[in-house]
Amino acid sequence: MRMPIITAIVLVGFILAGCSGLVPNVPVKPPAGYTAAQVAADETTCAKSRSGQEHKEDFYTACMVSKGYTTYFGVGGTPYGMKTGFSAMVRATDPRPPDVVETDLRACEHAAKEKTQGIRGAADALMWVPGLGPAIGQAATGTSARDELFRYFNLCMTPRGYSVEPWVPEAGGQR
Repeated sequence: MRMPIITAIVLVGFILAGCSGLVPNVPVKPPAGYTAAQVAADETTCAKSRSGQEHKEDFYTACMVSKGYTTYFGVGGTPYGMKTGFSAMVRATDPRPPDVVETDLRACEHAAKEKTQGIRGAADALMWVPGLGPAIGQAATGTSARDELFRYFNLCMTPRGYSVEPWVPEAGGQR
């Protein structure tokens, strides 16, 4: 009777270990000329390398960016959704290791959030009133909290050697 229980526990362990290598649903655009097989291999490599990382999707993004892909990165979200955050597609203009990409992404997200703390705070406080949060931020600065966050993130990433564009779901990548 004990053998089936032990077998079940071992089987669940193998299943959970295998799931850590699954490719996350993060939009990516491969560089020109990459084959489907190369993309699949890179996705698998980056998915496996993210195992054990604190921010798994961000490490996957960093890994894919380090391999030359233009990859999705969410900046400045709130616990209630992306009210004052934005989604970007990030590409390195020259090769660099994934840990450097991850450090740059985190540092620039932090810097952008710090620079826009006031406008985002006002917008977040009023987020339950439809249209009022973004309107307050826009009235105060002439731009929305999301636009300002994007501007500061881009200002930080560009000198570090990255291209940053707003993510458009229809054109955001192959996922």
